[in-house]
Parts: sequence; C-alpha cells; structure tokens
Amino acid sequence: MHRTLRLGALAVFGTGIVAALSFLASTSSTLAHGGGSTNGDLGALLGGWSAEPSAIVLLVALAASYSWAYRRLRRTAPRFRFSAWRAVAFGAGIIVLLFALVSPIDTYGDDLFISHMLQHVLVMMVVAPLLILGKPVTLGLRAASPAIRRRYLLPTLRSRALNLLLRPQIVLALFVSTIWLWHIPDLYDAAIANDALHSLEHFSFLAASLLFWWLIIDADPTPLRPGHPVRAVMLIVAIIQGIVLGSVITSLGEPIYETYEAAAVARDWGPSALSDQRTGAGLVWIPSGLVFVLALLITFQAWLDRMERETEQEDMVRRLRSERASYFEGEALAPPRRPN
Repeated sequence: MHRTLRLGALAVFGTGIVAALSFLASTSSTLAHGGGSTNGDLGALLGGWSAEPSAIVLLVALAASYSWAYRRLRRTAPRFRFSAWRAVAFGAGIIVLLFALVSPIDTYGDDLFISHMLQHVLVMMVVAPLLILGKPVTLGLRAASPAIRRRYLLPTLRSRALNLLLRPQIVLALFVSTIWLWHIPDLYDAAIANDALHSLEHFSFLAASLLFWWLIIDADPTPLRPGHPVRAVMLIVAIIQGIVLGSVITSLGEPIYETYEAAAVARDWGPSALSDQRTGAGLVWIPSGLVFVLALLITFQAWLDRMERETEQEDMVRRLRSERASYFEGEALAPPRRPN
C-alpha cells in the first residue's frame, strides 16, 4: 500500500510537469504566429516571472514550519515512523505552488485562458494532493508540545464545525461548486480585473481541493473517515463534472470571457480567443481527469487490499474457533483419568 501511495504521488507530480511542458510547447508554437511583438516570443515567455512578495513569504513560512516540525519530530520521537518521502511530497507541493503563482504561467494568465487553466490544474490536481500526502496534520500533532496539542489542535480536529465541514457530501459540493462558480464569465472576468478577488479565487481553489484530497487520500486523521466506496463515488462525480464543464466550454462557438477576447484583439501574437478558450477547456478535464482516474484506481486497489485483509482475519477467527471447539470436544470425549 505504501508503494502504491508513492507511485501515486510521483504520478501526480509527473502529471503537473507534463502539463507545464505541454503548455510551454503549445504556447511557444502559437506565439510564433505573431511575428514582431516582443510579448509573444519564447524568450519573453520564459522570462515573464512575477515576484509576488506576499505569496513568496507565505510559502516560505509554510515550508519553514513544516521543516521545523519534521526536525523536531525526528529529534524528540525518533521511534515514531514518519517516512522521509512524505516530507519530499510536501516540499514538492510547495515548489509546484510557487511555480504556479510566480512563473510565466501566472504572468500570462491575464492574456491566455490556457495559462490560467493550467494554473488551476496545478493548484487543484498537483499541489493539493502532494501537500496532503505530506501528512501535515499528523506531523503537527506529533511535533507539538502536549499543551498545544491538548488546548488547540485536538479541540479543533474534534470540533463540530470541522465534523460538519468534512462530511463527504459537503466537501464534494464545495469542490464542484467552487470550480463551476469561478468559471461563470462575469465572475471570472471580475477576478482577472481585481487582484483581491483573484487572490480569493486561488485561495478557494486550494482550500476546496485540500478538503477534497484530505478525504480521498486518507493520510491524516479526520473526524469522519469515509469508506472506500464513498471515496470512489466522490472521484467518479469529480470526473463527470470535469468532463461536463470542459465539454460545455469547448463546444461553445464564441468566446465567453471578455478579458481574453479583448486580449486577443489587442495583441499581435498567440491564438484566437476561441482557440485559446477551447484549448484551455481541454485542460479542465483531460489532465484533471487523468489525476482523478489514477486516484480512483489507487482507491479501488486499497479497497481490494482491505477486503483481502478482512477475509484473512475472518478465516483466522473461524479456524481458531474450530480448533478450540475441537479441543474441548476432544476433552469431553476423553475417558476420565485414573488417579495414581
């Protein structure tokens, strides 16, 4: 099972890298159509990094906190098994998130729909599961002092609010509604035009995804631990909604986002607004669907493994009961022993 999780983490991370490389390859080819504009050549694309101080500070603080907790756990509880690969997964999630927020993917998010969609895919399908695979809640509980754990962490995990929030139907509704809500044209254009609203969009995507993958991956303790059938249903619904949303946007015969329609008219490089919209819509359900399918296969494998273990335990119990019954039956039928 641990090997399966490791392979899943590598596959998720690899999907993000492939998506990023595909974006760079497809965008560089479409930019070549523009000719003279320096905004459209490959050098400008690769050099379009944006320094977002608040995002950098936040991610550095998050990585530093995790690193401190990991070192403290190794020092104070060396016998507690906390695999190093989980720390690697968490660190990879931080790196991919930083890449999504400050790289050319973010810089060109106001000009290309495909760039913004790739950013969303990285945050929701790569960053969130990698962070969850790092088991930050377990690490925090084990590394915290007994007073902090007793006063703050455990009451939060056992709170009614978190119990309600982490119900599978609530998490699934939040996940799906967040995706669909932010793709409404008016709200989408407003988020592009307003930095605060744009930050809220990114935060909501990450928060909804963390809740979703928290239940699916089952790495950290949760107030309500859904069974494998429930997780499978959640993943199937996620696959279907992604296909529907991507198909709807792809099938439209005209651009629906004024931001990218105006950007396509203003620039002399890159794809048309409609071509950009359709390509970006493909990212909504193709790479995302691959991640969901991978998670579904891992869930089914874990489900089968658990049923196999339960079957073995039941067989062992039946065998012990049979041996016990045979023993007592033999004792009852045995002739009485003569005193010496």
